[in-house]
Amino acid sequence: MKNFPSGPRRSQTTRGSFRITAALLPLAAAIMFVVLGCSTDTGKAAALPITAAQQTNSGEWTAQFERNRQGSLQMSFIRDTSSWSVTIPASELQGLPADAATLSNSTVNFRIVREAGTFDCQGYFNAGKGAGHWTFQSNPAFVTSMRSYGYTNLTDEDLLHAAIHNLTAKYIDTMKAAGYDKLDFETVSRAAGHEITPAYIAELRAAGFGDLPMEQVIRAHNHDVDGKMVSEIKTMGLRAASLDQVIRLTNHAITSEYVNGLKAEGLSDLSVDTVIRLKNHDVDSNFIRRARSQGYNGLSADELIRLHNRGEVK
Repeated sequence: MKNFPSGPRRSQTTRGSFRITAALLPLAAAIMFVVLGCSTDTGKAAALPITAAQQTNSGEWTAQFERNRQGSLQMSFIRDTSSWSVTIPASELQGLPADAATLSNSTVNFRIVREAGTFDCQGYFNAGKGAGHWTFQSNPAFVTSMRSYGYTNLTDEDLLHAAIHNLTAKYIDTMKAAGYDKLDFETVSRAAGHEITPAYIAELRAAGFGDLPMEQVIRAHNHDVDGKMVSEIKTMGLRAASLDQVIRLTNHAITSEYVNGLKAEGLSDLSVDTVIRLKNHDVDSNFIRRARSQGYNGLSADELIRLHNRGEVK
């Protein structure tokens, strides 16, 4: 049996992952240039009228038809340094031409009517992408309705967010029925925007994650955690698989096949952190078998990682 080589460890880089929730924001400048800067029939640059910009009830918008969701647009509402990105069915853009996806340097005017208020949008569409200016008018009836739920003294900002997230009185009722009857207004608006449903909450509970704070439910949803995934992770037999750890395993694409392969090669009683470290260093069952064929037997997870970093296993 070979002795495990000693010596300094190779430097390691911790790799993380993150999500970009406002996907169209980095494209805003490019879209505005392509759409608004296009030449008109007269050869002059198109000019977008701006009124009362940069106030709570106005800003800019960008939109792009989604390839994988026919009839839907990814739309961003931009104001100062803030941006909210949502997917909206084209049918909700009242007044948008039916052929908007194929328009060429065309002026558009449309409205988005939500329970909390209405967006009036003006701008241009070109080759499936659009940009322009929006103004928002809140709905007094919605404000009155929200008082009956205990949401008083709502600000213009609250109402704007509620409209962007398409919050409705019916949605608040469904959350109450699902056990979330004490959410503050901002949180219930975010839940609506992230399309948290009673069915999804029930799925998490059935998988062993009951009574989660809504922020945790939203986080799980954003990381595509569902009941099936949680059940699969539980079959891996990993120690202390909390929701946070389930999310980390998901982000690192850890599968039961990978974990079972490690166990088959003699690594047992694995923790979530250990499995993620092994995966990040490309240590799998094939590497362990190659190491064994070269005389490296009975190595721990840490030793396998150091051996891989030294590059001595071919």
